[in-house]
Amino acid sequence: MQSAVHRTGRVQSGDVSLFYRAFGHAGKTPLLIAHGMSYFSYDWIPAAEALSADREVVAADTRGFGESDWSPVGDNSIPALARDVMALVDHFGWKPVEPTRFECIWRILATRWWGIPSTAVGRSCPGRRHQS
Repeated sequence: MQSAVHRTGRVQSGDVSLFYRAFGHAGKTPLLIAHGMSYFSYDWIPAAEALSADREVVAADTRGFGESDWSPVGDNSIPALARDVMALVDHFGWKPVEPTRFECIWRILATRWWGIPSTAVGRSCPGRRHQS
């Protein structure tokens, strides 16, 4: 199977550099894919390609996985992972939704391992709404 065409890059989040793969273009609600234990962004290429026909999709490697850095101080806490999500969201310019609207401006597709950190994003980032 041939790999999907996508852009790659890095985002700084505190003491780590996070690797990402970006697919598609701005359009419908953007999607951030957060992999689970023993996976990385490469595993999501087919799904990201399929989901990116009408939106921007970003699959990122979690700190310490794939091509992302390990935290030199070993900070893999839920708040650190939530900050990583927000660093990616900010890097792509995905703005928070206006309080009067009912739809989200971005979403997280998370595996079971990422459920708590993606929920922590909402708690640690007042004024930003998300779906997990």
